[in-house]
Amino acid sequence: MPAETPLTAYNFRVTSPFGEFRVSKVRNIERSVEVEILREGGRNHAVLALAKPPSQEKRLILERGVCTAQDALNLDQLLGIPQTRPESQLTIAVYDPANQSIQKLYRISDWMLVRWSLGDLDASANTVLLESAEIVYGYLK
Repeated sequence: MPAETPLTAYNFRVTSPFGEFRVSKVRNIERSVEVEILREGGRNHAVLALAKPPSQEKRLILERGVCTAQDALNLDQLLGIPQTRPESQLTIAVYDPANQSIQKLYRISDWMLVRWSLGDLDASANTVLLESAEIVYGYLK
């Protein structure tokens, strides 16, 4: 996207080596740890909680966005392909309401695009190109 394009309704910029999107809504940014509770025979005054590997995927949902035509074509090439290399990291930049400065950065690694949908293609209307994209991810920094 050209830097001079005024996208005031799209305060989130999602970038990867495969393209850039500006979206108006990002859902399910989370960090959590699953635990396993153990009780020791002689020490019943407290529980022992141990971190365990996750049993469910974390799903990030990007909604109502715009991108270039080439970046939209890249979505189909990414569908279902795990992105595990460090250089394929996904970055989400949160801008202030005026789109002047970055307020927060999120970096996502070990991700895979699992679903995407476009809006209606209508030459006479000013519609949003990217309706939603769902990404399964492993790590969030």
